[in-house]
Amino acid sequence: MERLGSLADLFIEDVNKEESAIIHSFDKIVNFLFKVFLMAGIPFFLYVLIQFANKF
Repeated sequence: MERLGSLADLFIEDVNKEESAIIHSFDKIVNFLFKVFLMAGIPFFLYVLIQFANKF
């Protein structure tokens, strides 16, 4: 239990720093996921538009 508290303190200390490694890591992950969803979503959106246009 003491180790868990120690890890929590280290996490809080790192997050409060100006150049936080944890915040930087989350930033990279979120940017990567945004690009993946964008690249996967554009072809899907075009497919839906084509399918919708064929209905008329």
